[in-house]
Amino acid sequence: MLVGELKPLWMRATGMLPGEVSRDLVLEDLLLENFWRDADTNRWREPTDEERERMNDDRSLRVLHDAERFAAETLRRATTDAERCEWIEVLFKACEAVEESEETVLPTLRGFEPAEGYRLIGRLFQSVLRDKVAPAAYSRVEKQTRVASQRLSKVSDVKAQKVRAKRRKDEEPTLFDILDNA
Repeated sequence: MLVGELKPLWMRATGMLPGEVSRDLVLEDLLLENFWRDADTNRWREPTDEERERMNDDRSLRVLHDAERFAAETLRRATTDAERCEWIEVLFKACEAVEESEETVLPTLRGFEPAEGYRLIGRLFQSVLRDKVAPAAYSRVEKQTRVASQRLSKVSDVKAQKVRAKRRKDEEPTLFDILDNA
């Protein structure tokens, strides 16, 4: 259907008055997240499996960018605690996908570092108020944040071990040092 055909149905379903803008934005968000707009006809329809995959990839990238902007305090729109919980879940899944090298996800997330994602999850979680989200959602992201923190610690430990090993290797005498001292 065209947006013009959908709006009257949306207005009736939500009790929206003509001229209200905020619920129009919700309709547009719902359409973008759940339906495919045919570029030729401008009609919204159910996406094919391939289109749904592209939509999920686009959503992951959008969440990543919005979350980074939020953390940097450059996001120009207000967000809810529930939305930030959704971001945490999307970021956590993206980190896992990259770590597990899921080939269907990797092209979308090229250059994405799980360690950065885990750090971002921690910053986002600090901004979520428990009483502003459903208990189940808060519990889920609290657990994901804990796991992200543990994985970030492991990454830091591995990096520290590599640095120590390199220092030890740099301090070991080389073959030329041994020959010079002989």
